[in-house]
Amino acid sequence: ASPERPPPPPVGNVAAAVSFAIGSGSRAVLVMQGGVLVAEQYQGQGRVDRGELLASGTKSFSCALAAAAEADGFMRAGDLASIAISAWAPGGASPDPGQKQTIRLDNLLSMTGGLSNTGASALELNNVDSFRQAITARSGNPPDEVFTYGPNSFQAFAAAFELATGGSLTADLGVTGGQDSVSYLQTRVLNRIGIAPTQWLRDIRGHANWAGGAYFTARAWATYGQFILQKGAWQGEQVVPAALIERCSTYRNGAFLGYGLGFWLNRRVQDTFTPGVDSAPWPTEVAARFGAGSNIAPNVPESMFMAFGAGNVKMFILPSHEIVAVKIGGTQDDDRFLALMLGTAP
Repeated sequence: ASPERPPPPPVGNVAAAVSFAIGSGSRAVLVMQGGVLVAEQYQGQGRVDRGELLASGTKSFSCALAAAAEADGFMRAGDLASIAISAWAPGGASPDPGQKQTIRLDNLLSMTGGLSNTGASALELNNVDSFRQAITARSGNPPDEVFTYGPNSFQAFAAAFELATGGSLTADLGVTGGQDSVSYLQTRVLNRIGIAPTQWLRDIRGHANWAGGAYFTARAWATYGQFILQKGAWQGEQVVPAALIERCSTYRNGAFLGYGLGFWLNRRVQDTFTPGVDSAPWPTEVAARFGAGSNIAPNVPESMFMAFGAGNVKMFILPSHEIVAVKIGGTQDDDRFLALMLGTAP
């Protein structure tokens, strides 16, 4: 018989952490440990059935999209993006093909490919052809040198997926055909873990907004977090290979150590963040930690990783304690919230 898995380490004071979050303006707080819901509280507009706009928290789903696409043989994270996006190949029709030809798909998912963040962003992305914007974005830096936060990398990755699954480039460098990326994710992964978005915003050409367009309830997003924590396993089934999920939180790019593939990492960034060169949408106190070579939450294990969207919409995954926590709204700096939960608050 296989040995029983040891229980997760004891936590600090989950009730105090939830109370702190609610007291500082969060409208929804949910904590799971070992796959069990241990705390859940709503206030104001927060409700158990409310689909929340995840904004950039949407990027977390790209981890599962990339893993499933690789498992199914469509594309590998280490591939050159120009294999799918022919306009980026040598002599391609996109601006700066000389630099873009060396961008890998994992560069796109880690925002280290050098694509500029010019053009529409956030909800304005839905008013343009977001795939064309991403494909024609200028290359501001060579890959693996600078962390450039913005939507173009994720829209380019989704475009590459749809091109790799039978799509084609239009004359104006848009994308037509191929498998719809969100429909594929829903069938391949989300249906199998029992969740679905309440809505997923799309642009004027019908392409899904992967940079910030998904709406999920707090419970559904936490369920996805549990799937990631379990490295792609669900109810005894390995939905996607564990190694392909695990790399989302272990991927290293020397351009910036604080981001994996679709997730922020609590690793110390060392000398990889240069204010004014690398861009990260964090409040002053967290940006200062990056500038000093530190991490997002110094009082929390470095193995923690998270998704973060505008309006302080956040999901935290703490493998050390088998915790998934979702916090909608409230404080920008979550070191205290997490430290209270783990009992590591100074």
